[in-house]
Amino acid sequence: MVIRKPLKVLVCLAIAAVLASIPSAWAFDGTLIAASPGVEADALSAEPGVVTVQPARLRAQYPQHSYGSARNPSSPVVSNRSYYPVAGPAYYPAAPSWGPMYPSPMPTAGLSSLGILPPLASFGIRPISCNSALLRPGCKQFIVTAKIWHAKLNGSTTLWGGNLIGGAGTELDLRDDLDFQRYKCIPEYEASYHMRPNWACRYSFMRLEYKATRSAENGHPLNAFWGNANFFALVPGGGVVESQWDRIINRWELVYDWFQARHAISSVFAGYALYDDRKVLLERAAPSPAPALYARTRSVNMHLAQVGVSIERIIRDVGGCGTVSLNCKWSLQFLEGWFGWDGQAVARASVPMNCGRFGFMEVGWRWIVLNYDRPTDKDKTSMDGLTASAGLVF
Repeated sequence: MVIRKPLKVLVCLAIAAVLASIPSAWAFDGTLIAASPGVEADALSAEPGVVTVQPARLRAQYPQHSYGSARNPSSPVVSNRSYYPVAGPAYYPAAPSWGPMYPSPMPTAGLSSLGILPPLASFGIRPISCNSALLRPGCKQFIVTAKIWHAKLNGSTTLWGGNLIGGAGTELDLRDDLDFQRYKCIPEYEASYHMRPNWACRYSFMRLEYKATRSAENGHPLNAFWGNANFFALVPGGGVVESQWDRIINRWELVYDWFQARHAISSVFAGYALYDDRKVLLERAAPSPAPALYARTRSVNMHLAQVGVSIERIIRDVGGCGTVSLNCKWSLQFLEGWFGWDGQAVARASVPMNCGRFGFMEVGWRWIVLNYDRPTDKDKTSMDGLTASAGLVF
């Protein structure tokens, strides 16, 4: 068996390994168990987070004093009885055991002994503890983020109109038939405002731009029916087909943090997405540039509703009160015959600043799928790839 996408497999395995430790520690709020001296040691013997220490009996005798005798209420009465007082058992929290609550440090001892990698402690990286706190924006703070997505255009297709005999037109693959580039860096900009401790509004903007040219001269002939027209570029010197795809995505979302703790936060969000999609096929006489023989333009505005959920959990502390966390977000888009989803899993490194501000950087993987399927009108988009971003909270 040959794994065709090893990078995607490794990323998915790493995400699954980290998420596997979340459910058991989801309700942890950084508070260790503190036993009361009045609780019997036998009752606490089964508690793994408490260690019972039984001190030895003290060998000194202490007189017992009592006040309020019948003869003189104000004078103390000394009893001749003596006893050996037994000090109550002292309870101390046990040393943290490495598990879901306290992840074990990275196994770098072998690499450190070989001189390849110094210990993580030298970088200030340490496992989380009861004092760990996830950095998050406060009330009436803004977040601005700039993202770059190295997206891979998968088997996305388009079909529009019919052919000469009344049947469906040609379903064109955007990458194989129209020759759009396979990988492209796509920027995205996002801003949000936290008007309440657990309420926020968010806006994002993304634009996709693809252009390509097909002709027999460059070894990419084309013969297809699209937009009730036949685009023909099979014979050298016969014609050139130019294609262009522009998609502008605007999203407005209302975010509610339904779960907040020192180590994790989870949110649900809903909103409105406006997709301005435009595809153009144009045929020119060769050699190009030459006057356009004919062109077809498919311009669609998609008004979609979207709902989603996001989870962020701290996974490491960094020196200087910084944190490293795992941030996962997933949403659905639907309405008007369209259906798709958008998901991402990223690792975030946050660094605190003065006046309650902090900056962060993210790196991870993102997937986007959006489909529309009708007999003579199809539009399917599937993209995924590595994503990185940098942001500021102020």
